Amino acid sequence: MRGRGIPPITSTGSNRNSTPARFDGLAHMSLGRYMSLNKRSEENDDSWSVPKFSKSDFNLKSKQEVAKPKSDKKEQKIKSIVDVLDNYNEDGDLAIIIEFSGFEFSNTTFTKVDCKSDSSSFSIPINYKEKESQLFITTSEGFFKYRIKKSQYNCLYKDDIFIPKLLKEYDSLSMTATLKNNWIIVTYKKR
Repeated sequence: MRGRGIPPITSTGSNRNSTPARFDGLAHMSLGRYMSLNKRSEENDDSWSVPKFSKSDFNLKSKQEVAKPKSDKKEQKIKSIVDVLDNYNEDGDLAIIIEFSGFEFSNTTFTKVDCKSDSSSFSIPINYKEKESQLFITTSEGFFKYRIKKSQYNCLYKDDIFIPKLLKEYDSLSMTATLKNNWIIVTYKKR
């Protein structure tokens, strides 16, 4: 056990809790690079001169040169609004109406896509950020799904909606998809 008068030695070999020597005034504080490199003023030997800097000393560019140009195009974000309607027409069909924003349709007709025997799927080409992509609409086991894909593995946007009426009242395999005034109308016939 050590006595109180001997401070313990740390791994660096210096004493722990050692107090630095104290000097009068502010001489013990770091003066910084610019203050320590400047010469003393000639009027008073006890004061340090404050350096005066101009923009040319630091080779700074003006704010106008550094600022990035503003883009006129807003970032295109894909958004959708979905509405489900019972008794859409005289036959009492179920309709799902989707309004998309953030891309343009390249074609006006949907193409039926081969898929599992218990589901229906359609696709349509779209232009998103001036690149060709595909919008896929699928119905499977009561779920209505839509996805926007650039490639097989790159999904840009997706959403799944569970519609219980597709399991009991309506036939999911009777799905048809049409495009009218940039609205997608998907209909299902009653069983």
